[in-house]
Amino acid sequence: MFGLFFSGDDRAVGLGDQGAEGSFEEVFLDRGDVLAFGFGLLEDMLEQVLTGPHDKLGVSDNGRQGGWVFRCRADAGIGRQLTGPTTSAGFPGEFRPLIADSGLIHIHKVGSTRQAIKAEHLGVDVVIASGYEMGGHTHAVPMHTFVLVPNVTEAVSVPVLLSGGARDGRTLAAALCLGAAGVAMGTRFIASEDNADWHPATARRIVEAGEGDDTIFPGVYSPARGLKSAGLAHLMDLTRQGATAAELLEYKDAAMIRAEEEGDLDSGILPAGQVACGIRDIARVAQLVPTMAAEAAALLSRLASAGQATTAG
Repeated sequence: MFGLFFSGDDRAVGLGDQGAEGSFEEVFLDRGDVLAFGFGLLEDMLEQVLTGPHDKLGVSDNGRQGGWVFRCRADAGIGRQLTGPTTSAGFPGEFRPLIADSGLIHIHKVGSTRQAIKAEHLGVDVVIASGYEMGGHTHAVPMHTFVLVPNVTEAVSVPVLLSGGARDGRTLAAALCLGAAGVAMGTRFIASEDNADWHPATARRIVEAGEGDDTIFPGVYSPARGLKSAGLAHLMDLTRQGATAAELLEYKDAAMIRAEEEGDLDSGILPAGQVACGIRDIARVAQLVPTMAAEAAALLSRLASAGQATTAG
């Protein structure tokens, strides 16, 4: 499974047993080129990069330098595993024709039922319903995942994924009970052995986080959530002092790079969701995902048996 992510803080995380070695190459594409030439341009770029000395690939518009970022390490099979792009941070209409013509599965992240209905009307294939407790860019109108997801699943007919608070088999089972088809996780994957492109200190910080260690700060497109730090406190000071949007963006970019790439979690900014306070280990993704599925299935089976026994009694 693999996806192209077009948004501020989304990450592409492989579900295989991937190594930790290798470097990243970034290739910037102009947004206008993508809209003008369609996904054929993306496919051409993927083909070029996949022939290089790398073994893992992810694609996102990360808000830095205004470009489409291709991050790869070599495995020619990855190009054939591309399943679909995830759009977020706004209305997906401008991309919908391109994605529809490509034959890829269009996944769109929303923060309200209204947005989910609009996305389905556009022809989006899958909706991610993300609650306010999620990490990275969240939503201007706070809506808890436990409230949002059942509202969305009742309102649309396309598959819905829960995002915000998922970390294990119990939370996967809860998502299924709310009507979701599965979960989308970000913070849980920061604390994984497979997250080789971020500094190891970021995984340890997630594991060490406690309740109340997260906070909301001004993002690029909307409010964002991260773990408290001196760097975030300084960002809030700059905001109160009237720094311009450009100055704030420059500061946030540099602070996130310090945290993610250099492991400076004091002066840096580490985006993360509230679920960090419940993550207690640095997992291997190849083990985590099937374990989650097995735990959820066992839990739902026990609940079903208990319900049948109660009814029979």
